[in-house]
Formats: sequence, structure tokens, C-alpha cells
Amino acid sequence: MSLLRRVIQPYTSCCVFIALIIILLGLFVNYENIGKSSSEFSKNEKHENMTIDQSEGVVGSSITEEKKEENAVAYRLRARKEKVLEVCRSKNIPCQIKTGLERRIFYFHRYNTSVCTLAKSASSTWRTHLRRVNKGPPLKENIRKDKVRAAFLQRPVEAVLSDVKSFSKIITVRHPLTRLVSAFRNVYNNGRLMNQYRHSAEVKEHERRDGMYWHDRFHRFWIPALLANNMVPPDTHLKVGLKAPIDPTVLYSTEVYEKLHHVLKPKVTFVLFLKFALKTYEEGTADDHWKPYYEDCCPCYFDYDYITKVETLSEDLEYVFKKLGIPSNPQISKNQIRKSVDEINAGFEKLLHEQAPSDPSSSSIRIAVD
Repeated sequence: MSLLRRVIQPYTSCCVFIALIIILLGLFVNYENIGKSSSEFSKNEKHENMTIDQSEGVVGSSITEEKKEENAVAYRLRARKEKVLEVCRSKNIPCQIKTGLERRIFYFHRYNTSVCTLAKSASSTWRTHLRRVNKGPPLKENIRKDKVRAAFLQRPVEAVLSDVKSFSKIITVRHPLTRLVSAFRNVYNNGRLMNQYRHSAEVKEHERRDGMYWHDRFHRFWIPALLANNMVPPDTHLKVGLKAPIDPTVLYSTEVYEKLHHVLKPKVTFVLFLKFALKTYEEGTADDHWKPYYEDCCPCYFDYDYITKVETLSEDLEYVFKKLGIPSNPQISKNQIRKSVDEINAGFEKLLHEQAPSDPSSSSIRIAVD
């Protein structure tokens, strides 16, 4: 089993919280073991392809490239499923089944197929496919406003669970480091100053598509992170016209957040984001953008038939859709990243150095997945 190697000089605490986040963000097993290495796949795929050819009386070299690719994808998916089953047999993994049904699991209604979506793991791609195949809801409405899904969930929970367990089930995972970085760049503007509020631009955007409003993002992401890192002076509330200290549980008006933006000039570096993310784990309040897969998708309960990966999403979905008879459009694969483990580690370390050059803890960390 792959080892998470940590080389720390001389600050251990920062590496500990980063290592913990990496472990928690994975699909409760080492990510690389789910996917296996390319060389391992190559050897097994070649063997399987030759076996198929020989059984059909065909010369090994005559197998089509398309068939080879299909065999490779089938092998990858089978290996991932077997690894998850192995972990589920050996560990007691808790999860929130009700939350998963209500917030994370969606359906291709005419194909008896469900998919569990989690932020920063191709959720945008899946929403696009769901709208395309189910013919709605429209882009400017939340995907949860699907009337067929709503009616499906209104039945007794036992009936819903029975149906979902009988469906073909899909989940998409992503390398935990790239998922962390993606969440940081998306939520915290890649370490830059938070964007100012622009009313006309926001109105125009929400006329076109569903999404979070600026004041919601300030409330949900920025205020908690700033407070957790002691970046909100005690008298801030007085400067923005409030009588009580800033309360992260209170949703203030857009005007208040505009004043806070002016006073605080909010900026969250990658190291500060990691510290905040760890705090949310410890408190049981991790946001969907960095919450572990197992909490809502419940892989040990639902026994997913297909575990796709962001890094191989186009090929995985083309194969899965063909198997399930779902109309395919493999070109819909937003934010897909194809990087080796070494490239991911190098990018992660580079980001730490760039985001906090004056922070000694960030320059003393080296993380590698062997």
C-alpha cells in the first residue's frame, strides 16, 4: 500500500494538519490504490487483450485500438470497485445516508441510474449531463428543483433506499491534492483579494445560470476563514455599523459585507485555507468543497458499480454511458485535469511557496505520495 511520506524541517505542526487533510479528503482509502499506477494497468490490460484475442481465434495484434481502450477502462473501473469493497470489509465507515439522498445523489430517471456528486469532483460536469439527459431543470434553476427527483424523494425513505440500491450507481473521485487546490482557487480566489461586489454583473450572471450570490460566498467561506485565522480585529463590527461582534452564523445584508470588504480587504492564502479546513474537520463542519467523499456518498452502504475519476473522466464516462445505454457526450468534461502524482505533488509544493513565501512552515514542507 502506498505511503504518505512527510519530510519536515523543522516545523512539524503544519505538516501534520496538511497530512491529516489529505487523508480525510481521500475516498477513505489511498487514492492511488483505487486508481492503481499506469504501468500496472498497462501490464494487465495487455494480458487481458491477448486473452480476448486468443479466445476468439484472432491474432493478438489485430485487436482494435477502440477495443483496447474499452478493456483498459473496464479494468480500471473493476480494480477501483474491488479496492473499495476491500476497505469496506475491513473498516466501519460512518456516513450520512439521509444527507446523501437529499443533497448529493441525483438520477438519470429513465435509466435507473444514480450518481453521487461532490463539489470539486466533476460536479459541474455531472449537472450538465443530468440536465442534458433529463431535459431539465434549466440552467438558471438549481439542479435540486428537478420535479421528478422531488417526487421520488417524497416517498417513504425505505422505498427510496431500496430503489437507489437496485439502481446502477456512479461516483466520481479526484486526487485529494488537486481537489484541495481546486477548492482553494475557486472559493478563495487563488489567494488574491476577494472580488468586490458588482450588482449589475451578478444580476446578469443569475439571469443566465444558478449559483451563489456574492454575499452568500462572503458569509459561507470568507468570514469563517478570516475569523478562524484571527484576521478580524475585535472592533470591526463598530467600523461597519454593527452593535455586536461579527457572528459567522448570521447572514448580514450585502451592504454590511461591502463595508467588511472595504475594512478587512479579505485575502486568504493557501496555508491559511489549510489551517481553516483542518479546523472545520475537527469541529465537524467541513464544507462540501473539501468534505470527505464517504460522509455523504456512503460507498460502503450503496456499493457503487462505477467509480470514475476526474483524471480519466472522458474515457470513464464514455464507457459507463455505453454500458448503461445513456446518451453520451464525452466532450462535456469540465475542469478535467490529467497530471501524474509527481506533477501534482510539485504543483502543491509550488503553491505553498508562492502563497506564503514569508511563512516558514510553508517552505519547510515536502509531501510525496510514493
